[in-house]
Amino acid sequence: AFQRGGTRNDRGSVTRMHYLFKVKVPGTPNTIDATLIDGRIWVTLSSVCNSLGIHQPTQQDRLKLTCWAKIERIPLVTERGREQTMYVVDRRTLTMWLATLGVYRNKATRKTLEAYQMNIDDVLDRLQQGLRGEKNYPTAPLAGEA
Repeated sequence: AFQRGGTRNDRGSVTRMHYLFKVKVPGTPNTIDATLIDGRIWVTLSSVCNSLGIHQPTQQDRLKLTCWAKIERIPLVTERGREQTMYVVDRRTLTMWLATLGVYRNKATRKTLEAYQMNIDDVLDRLQQGLRGEKNYPTAPLAGEA
């Protein structure tokens, strides 16, 4: 059950709640949802899958089977203030996973996938530099800065 400021995990201790912010990806009309955990950027799997028109549960299962993927299910607060548990992947996993997706899969989202593959690392670099020194969620959404 969600509580103010966090959730209780299996051991009864409170887990910190993390906030989402929007990150604009050049070359697409889309944003992806990201959060900052212990100074590292994590991206919601759902925001990327929705943008690419691919089935999130299938991608979750696929990533869980790899030795290189870091995928976690964590409590997040959406921009509307709603508490929700979502799957997130770290930056390294995101870039490696995007490289495994074939642009031939879906012609409607081909340009989006190509833009993600070409630009996501630079976008996340700039975002990380802008957040240097932050330990958790920045005080304002950063879509304009990405």
